[in-house]
Amino acid sequence: MEKIRVVIKIGTSSIISDDGKIKRKFLSNLAHELSEHTNVSPIIVSSGAIGLGLERLKIKKRPSDMPTLQAAAAIGQVDLINAYKDVFADYEMLVAQLLITRATTADRSGYLHARDTINRLLSLNIIPVINENDTVAVEEIKFGDNDTLAALVATSINADYVIILSDVDGLYSADPNTFKDAKLLKRVKKLTKEIEKSAGGAGSVRGSGGMITKLSCARVLLAANIPMLLCNGANIQNLRDALNGQAVGTAFFDDASSGLTAKKSWIALGAKVKGKVVCDDGAVVALQKKGSSLLPVGILSSSGSFKEGEPVDVYDKYERLIARGIASYSSKILEDNIGLREAQEFIHRDNLVVF
Repeated sequence: MEKIRVVIKIGTSSIISDDGKIKRKFLSNLAHELSEHTNVSPIIVSSGAIGLGLERLKIKKRPSDMPTLQAAAAIGQVDLINAYKDVFADYEMLVAQLLITRATTADRSGYLHARDTINRLLSLNIIPVINENDTVAVEEIKFGDNDTLAALVATSINADYVIILSDVDGLYSADPNTFKDAKLLKRVKKLTKEIEKSAGGAGSVRGSGGMITKLSCARVLLAANIPMLLCNGANIQNLRDALNGQAVGTAFFDDASSGLTAKKSWIALGAKVKGKVVCDDGAVVALQKKGSSLLPVGILSSSGSFKEGEPVDVYDKYERLIARGIASYSSKILEDNIGLREAQEFIHRDNLVVF
């Protein structure tokens, strides 16, 4: 019987304690649950390396300079993967370490090689433990958070669903720390303007993510037709229920979504976006309802410097991200063609992902 592929993203706060130590009990509970679910092929995207490294270096406040963060990652990654190796060995499970940056996936061949490596590990019943390679990543090639990396991994291997283990119970209608009447949203089919406004700021001092990054992850997974569950990692019962196919926390899933091709999955997340265009209402309708290509006549403005073949984000005039695609020509040429009806299409629909 073919196993269910589940990407499990573990946030820093779930695996690292406030004093910067590995939560061994959490790891042991995780390993135990995965050993019990023999019908599941887990792929773990784990944060925590920088947090562990900062503790080793006796640095209490997260630094802002890149060399110190990279040094902390280099130190902490050793402790992180060793903890996974030792704890999972107690349950007779093997793990493998994969460190990825945007430089790996920006080129489509690199993206495919990473995918093939993960697939081969799963075929050998080995659990991939994936993290961003923070020791060498600079701003231009960073994913920025492991929520995005989890979505990339899930779409590349066509995972059955994604579990995001965080320090929150799910997505609320408003900030529950500020508004007592905030309600947990149990099911989200589409990221509306109201839902996006409910997202808070950054995560913990030792982490890099927040609700905003989780919604960015959900946006791609909704388009890819891959269910995502966001729940509190402190309660192991949430993971148990999720692995059993039960709804926990907030479930992001749209039954009407048709999914993404392998190429469009790469467009959605594989390479770092180089520019941005803003469209009028007519272009938005054409993209979302008619499956059209993006024409310069419907573009209101352009920002950023990009070349032919590079990814560009597409926004509506209300500053909501509605699509991402591959530019047919450079930003310089586009500037000369904005608003022109007879100009060549800027993004062909085959190179466009609509969210």
